[in-house]
Amino acid sequence: MLETPTDVAAFLAKRQISRARAKRKLADVLSRAATGTPPLDRIREIWAFGSFARGASKVGDIDLYMLVDEPRTPDQFGLDTYYARAQPFSAQIKALGCGGSSLVSVQAQPVFGAAGEPASPERLALMAAARRSIDNLFPVVKPVIHHIVTDESLAGPFVLLWARGDDEQWPMERLDAIHENPHAARYERTTTIPLIDDLAPKLGLETAFMLALQLRKGNIACRALLLQPAEPPEKAKRALERRYRSPGQADLSPRAAVAGAALSRLTDEGVNLRHVELVDGPVTTNPGEVKIAVSFNPFFLYLAASGSYRSGHRLLHVWPSGTHGPWLAFEVTVVDAEGAANLSHSLSSFDSTRADRAAAILKILNSDA
Repeated sequence: MLETPTDVAAFLAKRQISRARAKRKLADVLSRAATGTPPLDRIREIWAFGSFARGASKVGDIDLYMLVDEPRTPDQFGLDTYYARAQPFSAQIKALGCGGSSLVSVQAQPVFGAAGEPASPERLALMAAARRSIDNLFPVVKPVIHHIVTDESLAGPFVLLWARGDDEQWPMERLDAIHENPHAARYERTTTIPLIDDLAPKLGLETAFMLALQLRKGNIACRALLLQPAEPPEKAKRALERRYRSPGQADLSPRAAVAGAALSRLTDEGVNLRHVELVDGPVTTNPGEVKIAVSFNPFFLYLAASGSYRSGHRLLHVWPSGTHGPWLAFEVTVVDAEGAANLSHSLSSFDSTRADRAAAILKILNSDA
């Protein structure tokens, strides 16, 4: 069983989000949704679930479920989503302040060809008290939320935070009504690998579960580590200066500091920098075959988890959080490229139904291999 190193566990614990900070972030998200300006006008409902909704005092991230009006047919939406290779409704998510490295993870679902408007209990009661017509209003319905990888139904609770047409104060009142619970459970479904579970908020669920599947099959090896601040090797200084320092800039950027620490660590481990590549090119002026890549974009971890690299390739991903360190790093080494690619393809095959894929994933996760 791949456990989280003690120093990495302590680092992650210090960087969990306090409930107060999570609540402030949600208040900002709800204020944005209430403006109703495009593209936010297509959002119908926003629900909280996961550890924050269960009352956890600290969370890795904040889980939201969002319903969005979708004018395309389901078939067209599915095709466009597949070929775009992008998160559906990314414009809405970004407008809510939840894109990129936000504290919030949004699971967005389309509502196809829906007539009428969603109505929260408060709104329906207000309309009834005013004896106004509610013919075009439909009561919100507690969602059935499925795990985005295993397709299992999540247990909840699911808390309505906002529905289109709500009065301004109602979302904040609902947010205040979610009370802290010191006994709140952490996960409803884990990857069954402690290290990947601990890093899941940073990896993203789809990448985390694919890494876990590949680990279970023995197709990759992984490690998590902390990089301490260090001077970059002499051979790499020129490359780092060229990439990460603008003319007249005195201080190092976070990426320059992180890259220097990563290359120093690799050198200490006996790695020849001729075989190391940064995301935008080689480290030395006389590069050889690339055997190790240093990444700052989590998308490369997804590629490593989906069988995109050859056997023996190493990907060292670092989260460049500030210029001083230490920095969290996660390394993937491809053991069996063919096995990794075959597993990834089998789970994304059009010949398999969603239920088939989920069953295959759960079988692998629960195996002792």
